[in-house]
Amino acid sequence: MGLKVDPKLLAVPLGFVARLWASTLRISFEGPYAEVQRLRLEGKPLILCIWHDELFPAIEAMRGQGVTAIISRSKDGELIARIAESFGFRTVRGSSSRGGASALVGMLRGLAGVNPIVAVTLDGPRGPRHKAKDGAIYLAQKTGGYIVAGRLHMKKRWVFKSWDRFQLPWPFSRVRIVCAQPYVIDADITNEQFRAERERLENIMESLA
Repeated sequence: MGLKVDPKLLAVPLGFVARLWASTLRISFEGPYAEVQRLRLEGKPLILCIWHDELFPAIEAMRGQGVTAIISRSKDGELIARIAESFGFRTVRGSSSRGGASALVGMLRGLAGVNPIVAVTLDGPRGPRHKAKDGAIYLAQKTGGYIVAGRLHMKKRWVFKSWDRFQLPWPFSRVRIVCAQPYVIDADITNEQFRAERERLENIMESLA
């Protein structure tokens, strides 16, 4: 019988290690980052979109900004949520397979709050890898929020044999964050247009070399 450890207990030491590790990263920003910051300072709702495998340095880049993020309701999700909260994130629990509706409600509330910024892993939590799901488009459609696509390029990293080929940057590694021009979508779009918007977002993500 395996040893079962309460995620609440693991979160404290792992959160400390994660914060220390992430603090060594040398992060730079490329693209219209000044425009993103202007929108943030004006209080515009922002929907930050990343791929699941590039998550770790993104957490550091958004540290302490009160960003709202969806975390799955799995046992691993409980641990991840607590670590994310130690970085200053607000979390809502759910995924496309479990608790998705309540998670979207939580994200909509986040976009209507005093700090209207949410982060979405477009292909999480189970993939397929680098294939966008509906969440970001739905949030943008319902709130008029700006979609901000971003890629994180790690100069030196480990790549794990997980479904997403998760990347963990070496300590003190350089990380380039390349963001796209923020944009909004129409509130009244058909199902066909919704699919087209999802494909558009995927193409933007793939263009951010």
